[in-house]
Amino acid sequence: MDLFKKLFGGSSDNEQNNTVTEAQTQEPESGETVLTSVTPEVVYNPEMVMLLDNGHASTTPGKRSPVWEDGYQFFEYEFNRDIVSRISKELDKLGIKYHIITPEVDKDIKLSERAKRVNAYCNEYGKNNCFLISVHANASGNGDWMKARGWSAFTTKGKTKSDEYATILYGEAERLLPRFNMSVRKDMSDGDPD
Repeated sequence: MDLFKKLFGGSSDNEQNNTVTEAQTQEPESGETVLTSVTPEVVYNPEMVMLLDNGHASTTPGKRSPVWEDGYQFFEYEFNRDIVSRISKELDKLGIKYHIITPEVDKDIKLSERAKRVNAYCNEYGKNNCFLISVHANASGNGDWMKARGWSAFTTKGKTKSDEYATILYGEAERLLPRFNMSVRKDMSDGDPD
């Protein structure tokens, strides 16, 4: 069972496409990680729609590393779009509906406009049927750009359904990321890891 099936829980009408074989639960030779999951705590909702925000544009000030000696420079907009592209491919395989709320590459879409777009989808599909992931890459700072090796998730304030989904994501991150020498940053002050 993969991560998205876990997030959406249960089984769907398209069970054949959602079945994970033993080979899919192992790390392929390419080194790319295949995400798997454990028993879902979320009830499957066939009306669920994933909203993907790949945040920032090529023109957004900052949102990039310094240019290193080898000429390489990290651009957050490229990273975010790569991650959203990978998520989209997995959702396509599973037949899960999604929308990319920031398809623009060269125009920065302000947070207020992104929120407006998300709210429009929530009005169309019902707010309880929408699941938003906004992908970002945070800087390490203090000249330690190449040392950043962590992952975290932020949710809305207070106890919400977001906390349940974040807990699922944290479980997968804690299981998978240590083998890549990555840490999982969490704050348990409210009883869950976000």
